[in-house]
Order: sequence, then structure tokens, then C-alpha cells
Amino acid sequence: MAGALILGSLLLRPDRAAILGAVLGLLEASISLGALGSSMFVFAATGFIWAWLSDLLYSDSPQFVPVFLFGGIWILQTVLTLLTGGAASVQSLLFYAPLSALLTALVFGVLARIIGIRDLTVFRGKRGLT
Repeated sequence: MAGALILGSLLLRPDRAAILGAVLGLLEASISLGALGSSMFVFAATGFIWAWLSDLLYSDSPQFVPVFLFGGIWILQTVLTLLTGGAASVQSLLFYAPLSALLTALVFGVLARIIGIRDLTVFRGKRGLT
């Protein structure tokens, strides 16, 4: 779900990316039986911030999407791990989060190449932050 949120934030305005994040956070919390409010807030904040950053850091580089996905997923998982705590949180922060983010970024990077996500972002200059 984190990969879908970050890919969606490449194409949506920040307000709509925050709504998408809240919906995906609700789905994530209902599937994992985790904390509902914190998951929704973290997903919504990540969607908003990453949509805003995608406008700020727009790049035509083919490596932009996988790097953007890796950073977003790693930060999202790190914040969720810090909020939930637990005995395995250090292991999760240093081992699980970066490897999971790397794998998800690779899969979604290949998917973005297949569907041509760079071609879909041509209209980005028109949407702006207004």
C-alpha cells in the first residue's frame, strides 16, 4: 500500500494525495489490526508531503521514480515503526525497513517503466501547488 501511495503522490495534487493516504491508512490499519488513527495520519501526511516534494523535485531522470519510491517507503515505515514501538523496533528500523523499501521501489520502478509513469506526468506543470 505504501508503494501505491507514493506512486499516486507523483500524479496527484497534495490535497488529493492526503485523502488517498488517509484511505490507504485506514485500509492498512484494518488489515493489520494496528492503531487506526496513527496509521491514517502517517499515510495522509506522507501522501501530502511526497506530492508536494514531487512538484518541488520534478526530474526527467529515469532513476527519479525508484529513488523517490525508496525514500518515501523507507520514511513511511520508519515513522510507523517509531509510533508502534516494540522490542524489534531497532532491527526493524535498521534491517527490515530499508530492505523492504528497496524491494518495493524496484518492483514499482519496473511497474512505472511498464506503464510509462513518466509519460503520465506531462501535465504536472499545469497543476502546480495552487
